[in-house]
Amino acid sequence: MPKKIIGILLLSFLNSSASFSNKLNDAFDALERYDLYEAKSLFYKCLKKDSAAAAFGLSKLYFLNNQPYYNLDSSFKYILISEKNLNNLKPKTEELYRSLGVQYLNILEHKTAISSMFFKKVSLNPSVEAYNQFIETHPWANEFNVVVYRRDSLVFEDVKLKNTAIGYADFMKTYPQSDFLKSAEDGFYLAQFKEYTKTNTVGSFLNFINSCPNNSFIGDAEDRIYEISTDDNSLLGLKLFIQNYPSNRNIGEAWKRLYQVYMFDYAENRLDQFIIEYPQYPYKDELQSDLEVFQMNLLPFKRDQSFGFMDYSGKVIIPASYDQLGFFHEGLAFAAMNGKYGFINKKNELVIPFEYDAVGDFVSGRAVVEKNEMMGMIDRSGNVVFPLEFSDLDIASEDLIFARKDSLYAFYDWNFNLRIPEKYNEVFPFENELAKVKIGTKEGFIDEYGTIIVPYGYENISFFNDTLLIFQENDKYGLMTKNCQIVVNAVYDHIGKLNENRAVVTKGNTMGYIDASGKLIIPTNYEVYPNCNERAQFYLGYGIVKQKGKMGVIDFSGKVVIPFNFLNIGEIASIISFTKNNLWGFMDLKGKEVIAPVYDFANSFKNNIAIVERNGFQGIIDITGKELLPIAFESVEHFSNKFFLVGLDDEYGLYGLDLKLIVPVKYEQIRQLSNELILLIGKNDVHYLYLSDNSLIVPKIN
Repeated sequence: MPKKIIGILLLSFLNSSASFSNKLNDAFDALERYDLYEAKSLFYKCLKKDSAAAAFGLSKLYFLNNQPYYNLDSSFKYILISEKNLNNLKPKTEELYRSLGVQYLNILEHKTAISSMFFKKVSLNPSVEAYNQFIETHPWANEFNVVVYRRDSLVFEDVKLKNTAIGYADFMKTYPQSDFLKSAEDGFYLAQFKEYTKTNTVGSFLNFINSCPNNSFIGDAEDRIYEISTDDNSLLGLKLFIQNYPSNRNIGEAWKRLYQVYMFDYAENRLDQFIIEYPQYPYKDELQSDLEVFQMNLLPFKRDQSFGFMDYSGKVIIPASYDQLGFFHEGLAFAAMNGKYGFINKKNELVIPFEYDAVGDFVSGRAVVEKNEMMGMIDRSGNVVFPLEFSDLDIASEDLIFARKDSLYAFYDWNFNLRIPEKYNEVFPFENELAKVKIGTKEGFIDEYGTIIVPYGYENISFFNDTLLIFQENDKYGLMTKNCQIVVNAVYDHIGKLNENRAVVTKGNTMGYIDASGKLIIPTNYEVYPNCNERAQFYLGYGIVKQKGKMGVIDFSGKVVIPFNFLNIGEIASIISFTKNNLWGFMDLKGKEVIAPVYDFANSFKNNIAIVERNGFQGIIDITGKELLPIAFESVEHFSNKFFLVGLDDEYGLYGLDLKLIVPVKYEQIRQLSNELILLIGKNDVHYLYLSDNSLIVPKIN
């Protein structure tokens, strides 16, 4: 080729390169001037030759908001083209691009800005599909992790809504790196647990344990097997559970509950028998310890406003550290700390935590408890055997509990099985295998299975004897049989207790006596007087009656044995107190004066001694009038048929029947606890009188 032609071609090429360079400059200048039409035209003309720079410019142009060419998709398309074609540039081209701002960092910055706009767009109408598309096409975005989290959140919310094990499993498989993976795993285990055990049977829980050994709810399944198997808290149920499920995590508790149920009355012979029947019991050391404490008789004592336990010698066994203590019943005593009640054993171990607002003593392995004004029952191991959902609950008989949930009472057996449905407005404990109940305003009697023995017909009924009942009608009283057959019409204002085949009846201001059949034996010819329903009862074949304002005594047939000459007469005795001229004296059962009236008050003689009062003080005299106990006390009264309780300046003591001082006059309260103990409560002390030898039990505190 001729040199001239070659020169022309080279010049032409150089002019062409300069032309593209100028166009690219002009395009970016136009973009900067916001001459968008010119810029767009020039960028498209340069796109083939300078694709990286022209595409960058077009991306910037389409990214400009509030202009007719705005198109986010186009902006995204061209920034990807620009990024793709930026590599392997000639030095001169690279220098040109640099002067125009077409560099990798600028492209990356712009691409990130475009992704941010897509993020705002998808945030306006979020969906799993939209988030997935963003995640796929914008992995470099600053918002990438936010979008992944939001996508996972939407998916997981749907999974939770369906709440199936397969749904959670699919989520974990599809999104193994999700922030919700732990929640999905928890949901999976719970859903799987519920799906396998929806029938809530022992078989379903066993199938779950065998099929899903790695599930975190295996322990819960074992708990439910334990609860269902021992729901009735019976020895048989606990025994079968121990035999059938030796690897269950509740096996230790089951053994302890079995022991507690077996020892319902905590008797020593029961413990001996338990050791024989259950030689495989795993807590033998505890049994040995229980054997040791069985022989301990402990009594509460008080020191510095706190309570502890001592033995009968006064030795402190449990230090005074409780706010309140009860006596031991069936091996447990209630204790209080900071206003809450629980139970401790004789080893000072807290068996039942301090969580109740009130408690009762254990009876046949059960104790009534109260929390938040709701009552229920627990067993000796602290298990709630009657839910705390009753407003009233108490023992009705050896076999039954009565309880009120809303407004009506029902009867349950001791294992919370409903025996008699709730339908009673009021109930009373069983006596002689019958309980009085009330429906509306009518009373009746039922047996322990709810069978109506005495129909509901009257507002007030009570047993007069084994065959007859007292009933009330129009504020009057009569007698009827158990099937409501009237024996005595309701004509009396009161019918008293039957005693010595006689019962006091009153009609208006008069009184008389009926026998066990209801027949009026002694006519109502006598006057009503204060407390005559009790004082007029026959005793030793005699009754105290009043006629024309004076008192006298009649015998069993109604014959007057002591004339009506007295304003007042004491209780029937061989030597009876009486009043004359406002003073009290004594006479025999024939009305002969034995001791002249010289006292302000006097009780009839009992065991050849009598309590008398003079000038506001009381004492004891013998049948000759001799003072055996000085008339120097504010009160003297018979106590427990073995003592006299005396009081002076609000303090009390005890004298024996031989009138020897047994308990010093220094206690605020004295009351009998049992056949062997009398409780002595002082201002800061709690002591006891041991009746076997009349010795005082006082804590030995250093």
